[in-house]
Formats: sequence, C-alpha cells, structure tokens
Amino acid sequence: MRIALALLLVLSVAGRLHAQPEPSGALEALAIVPASALLHEHGGEVVFTDWAAAFASRGAEMPAAWSALGPQDSLTELALTYPPGAPHEIVNHINLAEHYPELLGIDLFQITASVKFGDPAAPVLAVIGEFGQELVQSAFSAQDYVVDAEHAAWLLLCPAEGCDQGTVGDPENRDPTNPFGGQFGRRQPALLAVDYLISAASQPVLVDVARVLEGAGESLASLREVQAVAASLSGSEFLLNLTIVDPERLNPADAPPPLPDPGLAPGEAEAWLAELASEPLPHFPLFAFASLVHSGVEHGRVILVYSEQQQADLAAASLEARLKTMPVFHGGQTFSEFWSRFGELTAISSEAAADMWVVTVQMSAPMQSRGRLGLPFNALIMDVWDGHALWVPSD
Repeated sequence: MRIALALLLVLSVAGRLHAQPEPSGALEALAIVPASALLHEHGGEVVFTDWAAAFASRGAEMPAAWSALGPQDSLTELALTYPPGAPHEIVNHINLAEHYPELLGIDLFQITASVKFGDPAAPVLAVIGEFGQELVQSAFSAQDYVVDAEHAAWLLLCPAEGCDQGTVGDPENRDPTNPFGGQFGRRQPALLAVDYLISAASQPVLVDVARVLEGAGESLASLREVQAVAASLSGSEFLLNLTIVDPERLNPADAPPPLPDPGLAPGEAEAWLAELASEPLPHFPLFAFASLVHSGVEHGRVILVYSEQQQADLAAASLEARLKTMPVFHGGQTFSEFWSRFGELTAISSEAAADMWVVTVQMSAPMQSRGRLGLPFNALIMDVWDGHALWVPSD
C-alpha cells in the first residue's frame, strides 16, 4: 500500500544555516576518510553504513555477542537486517562470523557501523565499535603480524613478510572468513585506533588514512559540501546509509552517457536525448545518496549540493520536469511511473544547509517488518549505476 503523501516542490527557503552541523555518526566516521578518496581516480565513492541504526529502526537491538545467538535465530533474517550497502565481505559471509574473535579479536556484534572507500578491487574497509585493543593485537599476533609503527592515534599491524605485501594474493589460501582481503588470499596491513579497525591492501592508501587519524591530513568530513549533506540529514530519526559520490562520475564531458537501448522503438532515443537537453541540470560539486527511516517509513534520497541558491532552485525545477517526462526505457514509462513499483516520490526540495544549498529528491515506502531494508534507496542508486541520464548535468 502506497503512502498518501503529496509531491512537494520547494524552490526556496528563507535564510541560510550558518552554524556548522551537529556531529553525527556519519560525519564522525567520515572524519577518518582522506578527502582525496572522493576523487574519481581514487574510487570516487565513499559508503557509510550504520548497523546499530538499522536494527533500532526495526525496534530491535543488536545481539550481545555471536555466542548469544540461539538455534531459533535465522542468519538470513539477520543479514537482511543490516543496512543497505553494508560491506558484502561481511554480510555475504555472515555465517562465518563466529571466527571473528579468533581471527580479528572482535565480535561481529561489537561492530556498530562501517565505512568503505577506494579502489573497488582493493578497497579500504573500516569497521567501527568499542573493540578491545589488546584482544585485536593478540589475534593478529597469532597470525604472524607485528607492530610496524605506532602513534598516539593508531597502531599499524603488518604481516611479518612486510606491509607492502598486502596486494599479493594467494588463490590457494582464500579465506572468506577474513573480511580484510581474505577472499583474495591477501594478508593486508591494518590500522588499529580507538573505536576503529581499518584495513587496505595498499600500504600507501593506509598511510593516508593514518595521517588523517593523527590530524595531519584533510578529511572528507572537513569539506563544506559534506557538512552540508550531513546538516540536511540531521533531523532524520535513523540514517542507515550515506553514500557520497564524485560528480565526475556523472560528467558527460569525461564519461558520456551510454547510448540508449538499440531495441527502442523509433523516436524513443531522440526523445530521451531531447529531454536531457531541454531541462538543463546545473553542475554540482557533490552528489550523495541516503537511506533513512522515520516514523515507520523508509526514505531513499538523492542529494545534490550547490554553492548558490539560484543554481539549486534551477536544479529542483529541472529534476521535477525530468522525472515527469523523461523516458526510462521500461515500456515507455517516465521515471516517476517506473519508481512507483518501489515507493512514491514524496519530495523535491531546495534548501539551505551549512552555508550551502542542497537539492533533495526523495522516494518513500512503508517499512516492512521483515526482509531487506532500503528498497527506495536501492531503486534510486540503481538508476545511477545502470547508466540512466536522469542525474547527468547538462548546462
């Protein structure tokens, strides 16, 4: 049953929010991410997921420990309770998490959130929680890891063969139990910090993270555009996922939109391209997705950040027109019509946030008591990575 909420278009909001956004779990987590991680050549995508919020959004608590699970607990249902975008290295192998205390020195249910970024083939994965540092160090030591470097803010743990060997895979020793490169048979270096356990195959990438941890490098959270996104989400009850994307991934000058399906009816391709040009979307310095739950309703949001109100207002108007008229190539439907199978378009807004302006497109659906979280969010993010041109700037 679709929720009966009217489409809202707000083209201006009086005044701006000059105060910095209040610290949030997302902003605190992004404070460990180097600002350079958002560049297209370094991956161009940073994903924060709040595991504790996902459980709380369903009125549940995370289990106290793996050992507290009983035979009646379904691992499939457990995996579906994790937020959309939670690291597949963990969720897809949740049945192996019983080995985490021995392997990593932590319990699965000590992890309350995660951040993932960098090269998709060799990403940085950070898990967040109140870990026992001595237990973690002991677990790694049992696997012939040594302390390679130490700082007040972190401890660098490396395999005895060297920190620079993390990219070396061993297919015969693949171990999906280990979320830190185990699926490739890697022995990756790891950074241990208060409330963080972070690993990456590349030593230089991990060194960049270490510099941010010690306050010597610029973090993603320090960027005004990221602070604006966080401010726009500050009133949300539960933030499950925040995915920040380099807009260059949508820039037609660097990556032209894919050609329409060759099986389209005559004239459909021309209509698609004409619609893109007729409703120009101003270029934006930051692009983000969010998955939220509020009062039992799930929301998927796309957030575009602008420095000026005029650009934001133009963008909101352009997106409203595109959603209503742009064909999505599924039976000739528009985006609004196609999205109706996943939820309801409930808001297109332009508003001030942290001395900038954000444009929000939101799709909503009633929260299901069971099954996977984030259906509206997944529908929105699918439209980008499937090559649709809805969000492509064209001014």
